[in-house]
Formats: sequence, structure tokens, C-alpha cells
Amino acid sequence: MIDERLEFAIKQTGARVLILDPIQAYLGGTMDMNRANEARDMTKRLSLLAEKYKCAILLIGHMNKAGGNKAAYRGMGSIDFFAVARSVLLVGRIEGESDLRAVVQIKNNLAAFGHSKEFRLSETGFEWIGDYEITADEVLGGIAPKVNKME
Repeated sequence: MIDERLEFAIKQTGARVLILDPIQAYLGGTMDMNRANEARDMTKRLSLLAEKYKCAILLIGHMNKAGGNKAAYRGMGSIDFFAVARSVLLVGRIEGESDLRAVVQIKNNLAAFGHSKEFRLSETGFEWIGDYEITADEVLGGIAPKVNKME
């Protein structure tokens, strides 16, 4: 069954993009996002909704610290969130640059990988800077996310 709240919102607005930020807030306290079967069921419902209304759905997930290592982070919840996505972008700080961030594509099922990009956040706003040579491993401080078992 499709989430009636989201379906109503998409129908009312004619939205072509729906952003759930963060996905943890949308899930609420009734779903265990670490259980693959629950995550798979929820993502299946979202994919049906996206297909029905020709609407892209962006899930924003936050990273959590892994253990006591300051530099080690990983995505929260089941790997199914990552597995079902057609494209996954990692956004993070550029080490040593307080106002610079990078966007790195770490999964893409639809086309060639895009170039990493740099942007600036400041009190005056947001500014795209352009292509930037950085890897996901570098954004994560030396800990790259596992894309699949073979990698």
C-alpha cells in the first residue's frame, strides 16, 4: 500500500520531486530502519508512488559515527536503502576547509559516474564552485562505504 500522505501531497501539488529529509524523520518510531524486510517494504512503496506519478523521490540519509574512531562513519539503517537507489551521492566537508563541501557519486545504475563537485556554504548562502578532484574515501576521512560484496 502506498503512503496516503505522500500520495495526497504529490497529487495536490503536481510535484515532480519529493524529498524526504532526513529519511529517519519520515519513518518515525514505528519502523525499524535496521531491519532489511521493513526497509525493503517501505522503499518498494515509495518506488510504486514514484512510478505512478512520474515523480523522483530523493531520500536524504545522515551518517553516523562507527565506534570510537572520529573519522569512521557509515550510513544509518539497512543496506537496502543503498541497494534500492539508482544513484547515491555522498556529501561531506573538505578537510581543512571550514566552508567547503564536496559531492561525490558513489553509486549509479543509470549512466556513467559524474564528476565530484565542490560547493561553498557561508553566511551569505550557497555557491557551486565546480568540478573537484576528491574521492568518497577522502570525504569520509579514509573510510569508504561498501558498495557491494565484490568491491
